[in-house]
Amino acid sequence: MFLRASTKSVLEKSLGVTAKELAKMDYDQEISFVKSKTGKKLFFSKVVDHRIVARGNHTIATKRIMTMEEVDKQIAGWKKDERKY
Repeated sequence: MFLRASTKSVLEKSLGVTAKELAKMDYDQEISFVKSKTGKKLFFSKVVDHRIVARGNHTIATKRIMTMEEVDKQIAGWKKDERKY
């Protein structure tokens, strides 16, 4: 991780864990860590923040980000491939 020492110390103070510990967390550990810090369930907001779009995030600008529920619906709608390999 390429962070300045001052940045690392500020993160450690505000988060309560070191940058190395944070980098070693897997997805589930990160989710539970954020839940424990905020006391709220995580969710993805479909509301576009134009400050982020202005910084060049093309997936938000083109509205191609999907929730897992939307992905599951799309996959469920696919027809089964009947070809034999």
